[in-house]
Amino acid sequence: MTNQSIGLDLPFLNGKTGSRSFRIGAVGDLIWDLLPQGKRLGGTAVNFACLASRLGNQVSLLSSIGNDPLGEEARCELKIAGIPEDQLQVSNLYPTGTANVQLNASGDACFKLHAPVAWDDLLWTDEWKSVVSCLDAIYFGSLCRRDERSNSTIQQMIEHAEDDCVIVFDVNLRPPFYSSSVLRSSLEKATILKASEDELPIVMRLLGFPQRNNVEDCIAALFDSYPLDLIAVTFGASGSLISSRRGSHRHFGISVPVADTVGAGDAFTAALTSYYLHDAPIRILSEAGNVWGSWIASQVGATPNCPSEVYDQLTCRIAKSIEDQASI
Repeated sequence: MTNQSIGLDLPFLNGKTGSRSFRIGAVGDLIWDLLPQGKRLGGTAVNFACLASRLGNQVSLLSSIGNDPLGEEARCELKIAGIPEDQLQVSNLYPTGTANVQLNASGDACFKLHAPVAWDDLLWTDEWKSVVSCLDAIYFGSLCRRDERSNSTIQQMIEHAEDDCVIVFDVNLRPPFYSSSVLRSSLEKATILKASEDELPIVMRLLGFPQRNNVEDCIAALFDSYPLDLIAVTFGASGSLISSRRGSHRHFGISVPVADTVGAGDAFTAALTSYYLHDAPIRILSEAGNVWGSWIASQVGATPNCPSEVYDQLTCRIAKSIEDQASI
C-alpha cells in the first residue's frame, strides 16, 4: 500500500517527479553556531530551510548576511546544502550572525546570541514582495522580530501574503528577545503555532491568560482567541502533542543517542509543515516531525549531511505510519 491509498501526494516518499512542489519562505535568522566541536551554519530559518528543501519543497531563504568572510562562507555552505541563496540580503551595517553555544550533559543547548547582526536589518524590497506573493507557506519565529526593522519587514510579509498562504509561527523564545506585542501580532496571522512545553506557559502569561493546569487547556484557550488551524507542542525526547480544531495526537518520542539538540525543533517544524501542505492527517504530521527532529538530535549541529540511505530509512518509517493509518 502506498501513500496514494489515503489520498496523499508526497513525492519525497516515493521519488515521484511529477508531483507538486510547494513554495516555502524561511524568514529570519542565519547564524553561525559556535559549538564546542567547531562552528556550524544554523539559525532557525536556515535549519528549517535545509530540511524543507530536503523534503522536496522550493525554498526561499529570506535572511541577511554581513559583507564579511562569514557571510561568504555561509553562501558556500548553503550551495552545498542545495538551498538557493539568491534572496539573501547583504548588510553593510552589521556582521553575519553568530551565537556561542554551550551544551549540557544531555546535549541541550544554551545560546548566547550576538546583536545587532545582519538579520536584524531585513528590508522589505520589491524583490521580496514579488517572492512572498507566490509562496504557499511562510515560516518565522519570534527571535527574528527582536529589532524593529526586521519586525516591520516580517509584518509586511505576512500582511502581503496570499489569503491561502500557510503562516507558520515557531515561538522560539530566546530571552530577552521577545515581547507580548510580537506574540500577539504573529498569532493574529498564524495558521500553525509551534512551541515547546517550556515556552507555552511563558506565551500564555505574556498574552494575559489566567494560569492553566495542563497543556490541553492552554491549547483550547489559544484556539478560542486566535485563528489558528494547528498547534504543536513539543516535549523534547518525550515527543509532541499536535492539535487541530478537529482532533489531536500525542506522540511519545523516538529514542536516539543525543549528540546535541540544536535545530531539532526546527526540523520538527519543517517536516510538520511539509506534510501539512500535503494534507496529511495529524498522526502523520506527528510521526514526521518526531522522526526528523530525533534524527537531527542524534547528529552534531543543526544541518548535518543526510546520506541517501539514511533519508530512505527515515522516509520509509513515515511511509509505514501512513500505511498503518490507511488500515485503521
